[in-house]
Amino acid sequence: MRRTLSIPVLLMLASGLCAAQQEEPGRGVARVSLMNGDITIGRGDSGDWVAAAVNAPLVAGDKIFAARASRAEVQFDRADFLRLGENTEVRMADLDNQRYQLQVSRGLLTFRQWKGSEAQVEIDTPGLAIRPLKPGIYRVEVLENGETQITVREGKAEIASRQRTETIGEGRTLLARAGPTDNDVEVQELQAA
Repeated sequence: MRRTLSIPVLLMLASGLCAAQQEEPGRGVARVSLMNGDITIGRGDSGDWVAAAVNAPLVAGDKIFAARASRAEVQFDRADFLRLGENTEVRMADLDNQRYQLQVSRGLLTFRQWKGSEAQVEIDTPGLAIRPLKPGIYRVEVLENGETQITVREGKAEIASRQRTETIGEGRTLLARAGPTDNDVEVQELQAA
């Protein structure tokens, strides 16, 4: 009788520990959820570039690069996804406690935030920070000439430079380029998306 009671008690304790671990906030790991073509990961701790694989982990400091004619998707949690187009490089600057800070040095990405997301997201480009304010689809492209094009397909985002902050809504596209001084960014609205 004594042994039969101890086994259920141990099982209850073990399941309670597993449940507690699953309910903890994000532990700072994203994963490569889809890929097509030549995708590589630059490890932030060593600087080594390695071939990516589906389910490969990404942690703060890591970079992911989609080469020519390649695409990849990164999953942060159940409601936040990043898609990289060809010739795109993104650094995972921060991946902790539902805070995702991404740095785009070149290329095209689409960030999708589904309803129910609790994440605070910031997408940094040269001279700008894009912060989704609600679930939606956000397209960011860093062009070869250094300009950044931001399109809000769905949702609403805050676009911040050193000089100003602007909120843009669904269907709007902005083009940002370096201004006449080093600390200046000019922002211009383009045709509807």
